[in-house]
Amino acid sequence: MSTAEQYCPESRVGSGELQRLLAAIQNDAIGDHEVCPSPEDAEIILFVDSARPDMRDIRGSSVFRRFRDKSFVLHCGDRVMPFVPGLFTSAERATHSPRRSRTGGYLRMAFSHHFHHTPVNGAHRFLFSFVGRSETAPVRRALVQLQHRRGLVLDTSAPGTSLAIDAYARVIQESAFVLCPRGFGSSSFRLFEAMKTGRAPVILADDWIPPVGPEWDRFAIIVPESDVTSLPQLLEAREAESVNMGELARDAWETWFGKSVVFQSTVDWILDLQRDRLLPESVDGVLFQVGRLTPASLYRHWTQRDWRRKFGAMP
Repeated sequence: MSTAEQYCPESRVGSGELQRLLAAIQNDAIGDHEVCPSPEDAEIILFVDSARPDMRDIRGSSVFRRFRDKSFVLHCGDRVMPFVPGLFTSAERATHSPRRSRTGGYLRMAFSHHFHHTPVNGAHRFLFSFVGRSETAPVRRALVQLQHRRGLVLDTSAPGTSLAIDAYARVIQESAFVLCPRGFGSSSFRLFEAMKTGRAPVILADDWIPPVGPEWDRFAIIVPESDVTSLPQLLEAREAESVNMGELARDAWETWFGKSVVFQSTVDWILDLQRDRLLPESVDGVLFQVGRLTPASLYRHWTQRDWRRKFGAMP
């Protein structure tokens, strides 16, 4: 494996994730994979994030052009289409396929110091909780209308309504279930915050693609976005399962996403993608663009609010 620096240095996009990946390499406790300095000798070449929605900075690099069939991207952004195959935190069913994408977690969560495994002592204070902005997805706007005597739902869209990170972490610790709706992207930090803390996540994201490996149905409840109003009754009926589900969620975190294993998981997912390749990237990349770049998909992805904020108008 070889890591490649970003190819749009003035943007600084991806620099934080690159540092986290390097930290994951240093903390790797398994040792099945190693970094080599030469792309010629690497089995895979990994680019970290991209400064452009169409990944032209990667596709235009000399390294990618020379080694297309072993070049992949590790991308944690929202609403991203796989112009370069790789591992995407927020891959969506509408724009991703198994031949170009695998899904993973957020590297930043592996190195966050705010969320800790806290065994449950006695009853949970909250049956369920959600703290976040409602403006980022319709399912969130429906979710903040929920009312339950033991439910905490806090919309932080308005100025001055956010919680300090330590107070937010305590809310998760005091919850039997953590509601994890999609936002701009299909995935959510809350899912991995809940797993790291040892609480049962409730996933509301119809387009989310689960990372391969964890037995999600053992510790997570996946609810269609259209069924938000059924959550209080559903979670009341399953509250007795929440402690065991939370411990299983923590086990899955330590096995797949913790800082001592996340490098192994990342490389394994990409190697799995490489093994499943049927066509060379010089062919498959063109087929992907021809098949996906319809006027509707271009409008949907290039005009997302978060992309406009990050990248401005496309040249």
